[in-house]
This record gives sequence, C-alpha cells and structure tokens, in this order.
Amino acid sequence: MGEWGSGVTTQSFHKMKYLYCLVLACIIPLIQSETVFTHRSSRYNAQSLHSAASSIDERMQGILGQIRSTIPSSISSIESDIAVLNIRKAFIGTMNLFGALFGIRGAIGDNLSPDFTLKQLSFGDQLNALSQAMYGFGYVGPFYLELEEARLDCGLSDFDNALREYAYVTDFSTTYGHSYTGSSDTDPHLLTYYVIKMKHALKRSIYCITSRKGSNQEAVITNSLIDLYAKLATERLSLTDGILSTSNNVENPTYQGASQSQYFFNK
Repeated sequence: MGEWGSGVTTQSFHKMKYLYCLVLACIIPLIQSETVFTHRSSRYNAQSLHSAASSIDERMQGILGQIRSTIPSSISSIESDIAVLNIRKAFIGTMNLFGALFGIRGAIGDNLSPDFTLKQLSFGDQLNALSQAMYGFGYVGPFYLELEEARLDCGLSDFDNALREYAYVTDFSTTYGHSYTGSSDTDPHLLTYYVIKMKHALKRSIYCITSRKGSNQEAVITNSLIDLYAKLATERLSLTDGILSTSNNVENPTYQGASQSQYFFNK
C-alpha cells in the first residue's frame, strides 16, 4: 500500500513538473514578445515625433523667410505713411500760422510802418496782438511738433542681431543635434521661457515697425508672423520633450542617455 501510494505521488509530481514546464514554455515567449513590441512601439513613436519635429523645423524656416521679406516692405510702407502724414500736418500747421499772422496784423491795424514798435500800440492793442500770437501758436505748434523723421531707424540687420542672440531656440537641429549632452540648460521646459523672451526681443529689434501695427497693414503682418514663429518654436519644444521622454524609456543598450536621444534627433 505504501509503495503504491509512493508511486502515485511520484507520478503526480512528474506530471505537475511537466505541466509547469509547459506553462513556462508558453508564457516566456509571450513575455519576450511583449517586451519587443513595447520596445519597437516606443521607437516607432519616437520616430513619429521626430518626423513631426522636422516638419515644424521646416515651417519655422519658412516663416522666418517670410518675416525677413516683409521687413523691407513694411519699412517702405510705413515711411510712405509718414511722408503723407507729414505733408498733411505741415499744410494744416502752415494754414494756422497764416491765420495767426493775419490775426496779429489785424490787431496792429494801420499802425504798421517800417519803423514800427510795439510801444506805438495801446495797451489793449498789445494784448490783442499777443493773444493772437499765442492763440496761433496753440494751433500751429502741435502740427509742427508732431512731424516725424521720414526714415525709420531700424531694419533687417537689427532683426538678425536679435535672432542670433537666441539661436539656441531657433536652430533646434543644432541645440539637440550631435553635440547634445542632456544638459539642464537645454531642457525643453526652460527653453520655452526663452522662446517668450525671444519673441519680445525680435519685436523690440524692429520696434519702428511693430509699433505701427495699429495703423499699417504691413506692420500687422510682420508682427503676426513673429507671433506665429514663436508659437511654432513652443510646439517644437513640446515635441522635443516627448522625444526625450520616449527615448529615455526605450531599453536599448546601443542607444542610452544622450546617445539614444541623438539617434532619434538625427535619424
């Protein structure tokens, strides 16, 4: 009886061992397959993000080209507007000046002669002449004082200088290229802040144009293109953050850390 029971126990043990090995043989390939799938999915996702980032880079270059081409046309348009306004102000101011002169002439009356002096006028006539002069200046002064310089004092070179100062948020293929080391200075969240600073710096560099956005259509276009350029840079950094996050999650000994990020950025 004992030997029979021992035989059954041994037989059951071998069956259980066989089933256990069979289960492991089925599960291990599934686990390996899932790991490979996850790894490949992560790489495919990173490559998709990289493709989108490259597309934004191309759009940014296109927008930058448009900005550079609109700056000269904006300057020409604004200078034309200034010339028209100056002529208008000068004409109205001159008409008011004539009005003031004739008012003074009327106050002097028949007393005007080659040797005329104000002392020849009565106190009332002196006050009348003075009031005409001050009254005329009150109308003439604003028009003459508002005459503007016909030439703008900013241009494409100022814009390019400002652009060079923020090259690290305008040329992402260099910032996150082969020399990328994963430094905190190139963190996408940090650079998003500098994109905002860049936008303001670019607008300040051509303030003679952007300050006219309320009255000149060309200035409106230039100002709007700078806004769009900064928006695309922000979107690019958001995608970059996604690429870095995805690449850091891929377990591949060939592409680890900064080297792995370079793989996705430069593929």
